[in-house]
Amino acid sequence: MGDQERSWIELRIGITPDEAIEFLDALAEDEDLRTRLEQNPREVLLKHHIDFLPATAPGTLRLPPHETIADYAQKLREREPFGRDTDMPHGYAVLWVAHGNFMWPRAASS
Repeated sequence: MGDQERSWIELRIGITPDEAIEFLDALAEDEDLRTRLEQNPREVLLKHHIDFLPATAPGTLRLPPHETIADYAQKLREREPFGRDTDMPHGYAVLWVAHGNFMWPRAASS
């Protein structure tokens, strides 16, 4: 294991919480937007203020089902979206979805 090369992902997130929720709502409803994001993630995410530097951007991706994305948007509207109080930027939730994650990250056990 010691010979693995470290890889860095360079990105900037400037999407606001409201913009992130609106974007997720759109991904839950708009098949054309979903297709464009799956086929060219960097271009679409950049229009929504999430910027992967070209060398680290995924070439393509696979989104979760429409219903899952709608649930993510609804969860972000809640006071404690991950089952706990968090100040995690909503842009991370957009990235979570854009990388095909179908389940919310679990809250740490008490």
